[in-house]
Amino acid sequence: MKLLIMPPATQLRNHQIDYKAIVSKVLAMRPYIQCKRHDIVKIPSIILAEFERELQKSETLRMSVKKNIEKENRVQKEKFMRMKAKYDREGVEFIEDELDLAER
Repeated sequence: MKLLIMPPATQLRNHQIDYKAIVSKVLAMRPYIQCKRHDIVKIPSIILAEFERELQKSETLRMSVKKNIEKENRVQKEKFMRMKAKYDREGVEFIEDELDLAER
């Protein structure tokens, strides 16, 4: 990679040199360029580790929210049953869904 000398940025800005010269140099040096990608892939990635931690945190949050919703649903059903038992008499109907009222 030391043989690939980049031209100064001013020459690129002033359009004295275009990218084609750089590309031709890279293509000429292509057989001599060695990539270390296969070595890098073997190393455990920090990004993947953070991603998995974030997944675990989101999973615990999802489970706690689901438990809270189930708990709140139980509380609401208990309140409904208490109210129904208190006011349940002839001629009084409890409607669980407002759409049932619209259908009648």
